[in-house]
This record gives sequence, C-alpha cells and structure tokens, in this order.
Amino acid sequence: MAALPDRANGAYMLDGLLERGRRVLVNAGDDAHFAHPLDRFGGWVEVHSEGLDPEALLGSLKTGRYYSTQGPELRELIVDGGRLRVETGEAYAISLTGSGERWQSGSERHGEVGAPITEAEFDLDPFRGSYCRVTVVDPAGRRAWSNPVWP
Repeated sequence: MAALPDRANGAYMLDGLLERGRRVLVNAGDDAHFAHPLDRFGGWVEVHSEGLDPEALLGSLKTGRYYSTQGPELRELIVDGGRLRVETGEAYAISLTGSGERWQSGSERHGEVGAPITEAEFDLDPFRGSYCRVTVVDPAGRRAWSNPVWP
C-alpha cells in the first residue's frame, strides 16, 4: 500500500523568512506523483513577460514578474501611492496578508454564492516597513499567490 502525499503548504515558512527581512520570491511547483491522480498538476507559475524567448522569461522570473497558482488568475497588481489594486479571474475571496497581525479581507472582498468577484483594493499603510502578499481563492477552493510587495 502506497502512502498518499500530504500536500504540505509552505506559506508558514515563507512568512517566517519574510518576517526576518529575507527578500525571497514565491513559486509553486508540482513534483507530479503520477501514481496518484489527485496529486498531479497542482501548482505552477504564470510568467508576465514581453516574449517567450529564454532570456525574456528568465528576466521576468528573476525580477518576480510572475505569480504562483493552482488555477486562479491574478491578472494585475497595481501599487498607486498607499493603495494596492488587484484584478483577478473569478474568485471567491481576495486577501492581503503580511507579518504579525497585518491582514485585510472583508465582506466586500468575498463573493456571495454564485456571485464571484474579480477585483479588490487594499490600504498598504499597515504594511509599511514590512511586506504583504495577495492570495486569491477561486470558487473551487484553488489558490493563487502573488510575490511579496514591499510598500
């Protein structure tokens, strides 16, 4: 009898590194346990790049111009002064998290059953001097994660 993988989530480790001032980027990957059909193709990165040539893709990866996902789309993150505007594909929830008790979400950022949302706007002031990152949850419970933003 084969053991099923535990689908570990490394967000706690990422936040620990970020809280200690490490400027690391996030990425999703799947080591594809092909013997377990429910544990395949569970995470990947979507790269924002000017082209598909290796140099352009590598440049985008090195500068963090990508996001990690299990399926949801994170279409745009726009920092404008002290605000962060997020545009996504259809989502159930969009949240902004950071170190300690810094967290923003609310009823205006959660879709009602049958009424998904596609955007949210956040105040970056509580995150000044630290970091924050966006998490999107789609109606099927799949997630997408942004790279950290350092306001």
